[in-house]
Amino acid sequence: MASQLDEIRRLREQLAEAETRAEQLRAERDQARQDHAELAGLTQRYVDIVNQPGEQPEHARQLARYQQGWLDAERHIDELHRDGKPHDEHGRMNPLEVPKELPEPKSADELIAEADAWSRREAQWWFDEYEQEQRARIADTKQREEKAELLRHRLAEDQREARPRAHDREMAS
Repeated sequence: MASQLDEIRRLREQLAEAETRAEQLRAERDQARQDHAELAGLTQRYVDIVNQPGEQPEHARQLARYQQGWLDAERHIDELHRDGKPHDEHGRMNPLEVPKELPEPKSADELIAEADAWSRREAQWWFDEYEQEQRARIADTKQREEKAELLRHRLAEDQREARPRAHDREMAS
């Protein structure tokens, strides 16, 4: 049995562990607040630069072109995957081509139509993947059933052949 002194020590250890954990959580919270404040400041600076009257600074235009180039590259790779192209056709990293001029902004209807077409292609790709998996599973199941039937048939033949031999032995004795 634990004495009262042992119980007091155990409770003090638990209290120390809880205080340590609370201190860690406070430090994590403070770090998260600091990161959030830094991100908010960067976002505000970006918004201020983009919303300046007149022409956008060259840095903001370059950043926008760079981001557009990455988005185009990611979309291109996704489309190659959906079209079923093997990896060696597009797996090597090509230098990122940053467009010299940004495309004209698309209207809301154009964006919706593009997103709808993208969703339909993606859904069709997943449907085709599912159908291909199902066909493979059905073929595998059919092959297993045929093998099992062949084994049953061979076993039945072996048993039929074994019966007359035993019968012949009984008759000979």
